[in-house]
Amino acid sequence: MKNGDAKNFGRVVADGEKTWNADACTNRLAARIRREIDILKTTTIKETFDRLCASCRLEDKLWLDCYTKVTDLLDTEHCTTEVIDDMYAVYAIVKMLQNRFPAMLPHVHRVSAVCMDLGKTMGFTPHDVSVIGALGVLHDVGKLSISDAVFFKQGPLTALEWEDIKRHPAIGYELIKPIAGISELAELILAHHERWDGQGYPQGLKEEEIPLFSRILTLADSLDAMINDRFYRKALSPPHTVTEIKRCSGNQFDPMVVEAFFDIIRENRHTLSFLLPLHDAL
Repeated sequence: MKNGDAKNFGRVVADGEKTWNADACTNRLAARIRREIDILKTTTIKETFDRLCASCRLEDKLWLDCYTKVTDLLDTEHCTTEVIDDMYAVYAIVKMLQNRFPAMLPHVHRVSAVCMDLGKTMGFTPHDVSVIGALGVLHDVGKLSISDAVFFKQGPLTALEWEDIKRHPAIGYELIKPIAGISELAELILAHHERWDGQGYPQGLKEEEIPLFSRILTLADSLDAMINDRFYRKALSPPHTVTEIKRCSGNQFDPMVVEAFFDIIRENRHTLSFLLPLHDAL
């Protein structure tokens, strides 16, 4: 093959009238296939949601709400391949949480709502309110890696089991970081068990070293644990809950976040009815 011919390898010339480039044709065909796959994915997601909406079961409503709060961060008006892949990744994660930990969706739904209420009270932009709402949904995603024997253990954890539990923020970080559309949540998930006094994990951050959204999540997550039954204790009473939050202000919780939360309770600016009893207790 001559040097001039080498440049035209893969090109066929018919009767001097038409040039057909094999590479260009292959690229067009690949792009068409990708478009067809994207249409199929979008149709599948829509049909799934329509089916869930039609069923009107509480668990389906919670699932849809949690999924929507996360995908609100994605540019779903321009469904590129990357966006649709992110939608599927979020779909898979939320579905795994629902299947593996049925009680977790009600928990993260409540935590997310408290986070969003706090974000609005503290003057967050609509985008930031969406970010902290999604953070509330996905903060415990790293627990998917914990074995059933440890996660569902009824008795006290051993030192090794506790160390296994403490790995979940870092695992959550690793799970979420590669999903481009929601990767901003990864650092926030990593920090959600840090404490204002620096005694948290995994990095031992303190005070404003901890991202603000993570500090808000810490309070919302702990609050939900206080006011709901756990296998090792009954829910705290409203007065006990208020006392516990005040006690932990300045050590576990950011005092500014605590004050914002109490403002919400005093003024009934929250969206969850189960917080109403805290008003009289405060």
